[in-house]
Formats: sequence, C-alpha cells, structure tokens
Amino acid sequence: NDMVKVKGNVCEIALCLRDEDQRIADMARLLFHELAKRSQNPIYNLLPDIVSQLIQMPNRNDDFRAIMAFMLGFIKKDKQNEMLVEKLLNRYEQATGMTQKCDIAHCISLLKQTEKSIKYLSDNLKVYKNELFDEDVKRSFATIAAKAKKTLKQEMLPFLEERVLKL
Repeated sequence: NDMVKVKGNVCEIALCLRDEDQRIADMARLLFHELAKRSQNPIYNLLPDIVSQLIQMPNRNDDFRAIMAFMLGFIKKDKQNEMLVEKLLNRYEQATGMTQKCDIAHCISLLKQTEKSIKYLSDNLKVYKNELFDEDVKRSFATIAAKAKKTLKQEMLPFLEERVLKL
C-alpha cells in the first residue's frame, strides 16, 4: 500500500550511502531514489531529522557533507528550497560548535537560491555574521551569493550587491 515508515531510522539509512560495501551504498541510494519518485517527496520531510541526527555524530569527517549533497539534490521545488533555508538557518543558530555551523552553512549553499531565500538570509545576517571569520563559513556564503547572482532577476541584483557588501 505504498507506506514505508523510515522516520526513526532514516539517519542510519543515510549513513549507508557512505558504506564501504558498495552494494549497501547502492541499495541506500536506490531507496532514496524510490522515495523521491513519490508524489509527496518524503525526502523533504525527512531532511530535518537527518540533519539533526547526523550533525550530532562524532568523527563523521566528510560523510555529513557527502550525504547532504546527495539528499539535497532531491529538492527541486522553490518553496521547499526556501523552507529548508529557513530551517537550516534556525539549526545554524542552535549549532554548538564551528564544525556544525560550517556544515550547516555548506548545506544552505547547496540549495537553489531564490529571491525569498536571499531576502531571508539577508534579513537574518545577525545569525551568521559573527562566524564569517571562518574560511569555510565565508566560502559557503560566498557560494550562496554567487548562485544568487546567476538566478535572480536583474532588478534584484542591486539589493544582492548591497547585502554582499555588508558581508
């Protein structure tokens, strides 16, 4: 009946994407591809759970970023991108260390940037401006600005330039 309840275990399944056994990684990849085909795109709903669990894991090295790059690739709708920018920025504010903040900023940089998401990020500059000394955080927000320049309408570019200068 097309029902799979993965919410509690989704983090462990996401970790399988980086498993040394290629068959396990392929099966995890297949599961997420099949989930993405569903009309309601459950991956969008699972992402907050995945982020909150993965970010807490010690010794995760590049696994977090690789997993999130894969998972965020399934987010295609502008509204979902905008909502994820808001949710991730809220997580950024609650993050307990620079590693977590760097990883969350990286996740935001992987998302498609819309006028609404850029406005939200610029209105909430106070959340991340104190961490812009960190090269990784700075690089992520520079990537966001570069993506926005490519996708925003011409009339929004002066607004973007003004906000980038604040950074």
